[in-house]
Amino acid sequence: MRHILFALITLIFFTTFFVSPSLAIIKEIENRELPENYTAILIQLPGIFHQPTIWNEKYTNPTKVLVGDIPSNLMGKTVPEIANAFRGEVFFNNPEYSYAYIKLPNENYEKLTKVFKILGFDVKNVSWGRVLLNEARAEIGLPYYRQGGGEITGNGVRIAIIDTGIDCTHPDFNDCNADGAGKIHFWNDLIAGRPCCIDEYGHGTHVASIAAGTGAASGGMYKGIAPNASL
Repeated sequence: MRHILFALITLIFFTTFFVSPSLAIIKEIENRELPENYTAILIQLPGIFHQPTIWNEKYTNPTKVLVGDIPSNLMGKTVPEIANAFRGEVFFNNPEYSYAYIKLPNENYEKLTKVFKILGFDVKNVSWGRVLLNEARAEIGLPYYRQGGGEITGNGVRIAIIDTGIDCTHPDFNDCNADGAGKIHFWNDLIAGRPCCIDEYGHGTHVASIAAGTGAASGGMYKGIAPNASL
């Protein structure tokens, strides 16, 4: 049973791109619709992650360094301005993780993606928005049930998260003691030796919520794959 839970968590990490449990971001994405005959792309810089200063410099002046020729009217333009020149629109920019989403008409797809590649960006096609946890759980067949009844929820299972930390005040965890009595059973800060529990970047909280968030912040809608597991 433990192997099933770990397999489910691994599967969902590698097959779906999730949002962290921020209801504001979730609602913003849910309310967007991709117009007919439009495509959504993601642009990012190779090898750049958690470097917002570098990202912001490139985002505001991408033509400073070129790896090829682009139309002269695009020189000195920002990323949103370049997208707009092809009737595209940046609808989500994340300097913290160094990427941006852009929607654009299908007829201009090849031209715009070529420009961004010349400017040194990696370009990926993406589905509009992101798959949310409630949808992802259904996609992998959850809930699973034990033979004879009873949902498999991760009860009695501990999951180790090696990441940027965890926000113990988040309603999906709500445990800042790490003493085994609540959600978080153990905490160790290998960088600064700080007590439980903090997350200055948010990524560890994001990952932990996918694995074992209770869904309390969303009334149970966005609970994790194994919501009763401890961390």
